[in-house]
Parts: sequence; structure tokens; C-alpha cells
Amino acid sequence: MWFAIFITLLLTFQCESIEDGWKGIKPLKTSRGDVERILKSPTTEIAGSFGYVDGNIFIRVLYSTSPCEKDEYGRGYLSVPADRVLTYYVIFKKRVEISELKFNREEFRRDESGDVEGVITYFNADYSILISVKQEGAKELVTSISFKPSAEQIAAFVCEKK
Repeated sequence: MWFAIFITLLLTFQCESIEDGWKGIKPLKTSRGDVERILKSPTTEIAGSFGYVDGNIFIRVLYSTSPCEKDEYGRGYLSVPADRVLTYYVIFKKRVEISELKFNREEFRRDESGDVEGVITYFNADYSILISVKQEGAKELVTSISFKPSAEQIAAFVCEKK
């Protein structure tokens, strides 16, 4: 019981809602400096992405390179300043119930038609947020949340082909 209360309080202070980004981190808007003020120094770097530990949460962030600059990980395809968050993933080490997340369910499409039984996703195309959930009995336990630029953002910032 106390753990559920703690997680609820923790998630309440993470962000107003999932639509606001995890702790306010937003693709194409938040800089690496801002992320590191929020999450401190990364604990890992793999294939051009950086991992941060925040309690029972692991966050993997992919940052942009210089605008329209090719790199081996495909991070320069948008005309945004270097070291901007492109995409990030919030991975729950200890899963929480979907009901403990603050988000407008009416704006997310629920899909349980995937290849893996018991895996459900909630997706919002406007925000380009995907919440992955594992069904365990009557409970839906969040495994991860991915935040990416929306199609509208990509169209606005995509680099011209030369």
C-alpha cells in the first residue's frame, strides 16, 4: 500500500501529465543541458544515445547532431540545434498501473492487437507518445513510454535533400 502511494506521489511530481513530457522533457524543444539539470549525468552511452537512472526509472535519450549533418546513427535529419532531444524512452524497472499515470485517455488510441499476447499500447499521434503496457490479470502495468517528434514537427524541421 505505501509503495503505491509513493509511486503515485512520485509520478505526480514527474510532470503534470504524460502529454507534457516526462519531467517536462519534450522532443525537439529540450536541450541536453536541460535534461542533465533534471536527470544529472548519464550513466551509459550506447550507439549515440545516453542512459539516465532516476530512481526506479531508466531513461534512454537520443540527441540531435548539428542541423542537417549526417552521422552514423541518423541523428542529423532535422534542422534543429545540436544536442536537442530527438526521442527518448522511459523504462519502468518496477512497473506501475496505468491508472497511476496522468494522461487524457480519451486522446490515446488503445490497441491490444499486437503480436505478443497481453501487451497493450496506448498511442497519441498528435504528441507522438506510445505507452506500452503488460496485462496481468485485471491490471495493466506500464513497462515503457516513448516520446518522439510528431509528424507535424518532423515536416516542419526536416532537412532539404541536396
